[in-house]
Amino acid sequence: MEDLGQIMELAKALEELEQRELPLVFNPDRPDLEPNEMQQAILSDWTVREKHVVAGNRSGKSQCGARIVAWWFMENHPYMDRPPEWGTGPLTIIVLGQKSEQMDSELWGNKIKRYLPSDGKGTVYKEIRVGMMLQRVENLQNGNKIIFQSHNNPNQARKDVQAHTAHVVWFDEMPLQASLFSEVRTRIITDNGVFLSTFTPLVKNLEIKNVIENCDQRFARKYKMGMLDNPLFAGREDEIRARYANDPPGLLAARLYGDWYMGENAVFTITDEAVEVPHGYSPLWRHEVWVDPASTNKVGLIWAAERPFTDQWYLIKADEFAGEAPSDLVETIEKEIELARINVTKRVCDTASDWFIKEARKAGITYLGPRKSGRYVDMLTGSQQAVYDGRVRFTPEVSDLIEQLTSAQRRPSDPDSIINAKNLHLLHAFIYGVDMLPAPMTPPKRKTFEERLIEADNKRRKAEASAKSRASARLSRRRRPYGRKSTRRVKAWWA
Repeated sequence: MEDLGQIMELAKALEELEQRELPLVFNPDRPDLEPNEMQQAILSDWTVREKHVVAGNRSGKSQCGARIVAWWFMENHPYMDRPPEWGTGPLTIIVLGQKSEQMDSELWGNKIKRYLPSDGKGTVYKEIRVGMMLQRVENLQNGNKIIFQSHNNPNQARKDVQAHTAHVVWFDEMPLQASLFSEVRTRIITDNGVFLSTFTPLVKNLEIKNVIENCDQRFARKYKMGMLDNPLFAGREDEIRARYANDPPGLLAARLYGDWYMGENAVFTITDEAVEVPHGYSPLWRHEVWVDPASTNKVGLIWAAERPFTDQWYLIKADEFAGEAPSDLVETIEKEIELARINVTKRVCDTASDWFIKEARKAGITYLGPRKSGRYVDMLTGSQQAVYDGRVRFTPEVSDLIEQLTSAQRRPSDPDSIINAKNLHLLHAFIYGVDMLPAPMTPPKRKTFEERLIEADNKRRKAEASAKSRASARLSRRRRPYGRKSTRRVKAWWA
């Protein structure tokens, strides 16, 4: 009996220890697992209070959201003190998910609830249900409450959210409309609350993509994680890649890496790795100007620069502007080039715009164009391959070009054509320019010390031979009578 009593006391002590450690645990199922670097930044960096976690499936994104909500529900956040503007009253936390059943079983039952202490008497929190549906959870110790709402119906979700002023809001999974994000900001703006969204971008939604990618970095931040970044899958990377190997490329990139899904009819897929700042950039690099000219429609203008001797091209400028008269358009482009003082080695435009080429030629400027007849599909494929291979990279400044490329869709009835292609001027300038990219510059070969010695010795020998030849010629001329040939007869030896 004494042994049984000791075992029960030990079990109780272990349970108390687990309860005390709960505020610091990232994964209740695996307390030994530490969050990865990105997860830790999401949990601990509160220099901004609006965070968007765009991540692959099973990357631990919802785990981060549940961990943060549980901290505020219990008010034991280890990385952020309660802001003074929140006052001293109870906190209102809103959790928005796709379906009520999913929020009840997954977000609450399998995640948030697992972080909360339990005394076995029901004195820590109370679940409020209408019928079988979970509506909210109230903290019986501090009065804080978590309200669960579905965002599947945007109009209804907007009305439900408007009824509250919140301190913390967590969006799990991407809503159908970006306007819901705006509504949530309105709910938290009074008390400068916390806004967190976590989702895998498996649905094409350009509005939400624009909201997140173009958010003001002073107040909001995007975090990106992939499935393979999750410590749970350490050592299984090759297996997981093999399991998803036959998925369509766009879907694969979204599921594994958290890239924005643009649909299987998307013409271009541009990952975050394709966007890069060209360190060491100089206006003296070899530049090209790519133009899709127009007199009445919009003009597409791109500047590309090559890192010397690498065949690595960076797109450093991409603009669309209203068309002008031919002479004015040429002058406008040249003024921009002159102002930037870049080293332009080639200009490329659509060969169908012969009016633009002729006007440029009058100004002493030469534009070249690709051979287009029957080659449009090949040109498009070549530009896609250049992006895929990394030969062409995008700087953050060309967001308009990235947006136009990633939003371009193939026509389902004709996969070789692009929907609304006539209005995609940056896309066309990009295709023409990539098709005309030159071969990489060959760096000068540096000779070894031995090669330079041999070269110098060969020069010396050649100079000596030349000097000897000239000296022999001068001696021969000196032996002959000046001005006439010798007529002296030589007596034969037999005479």
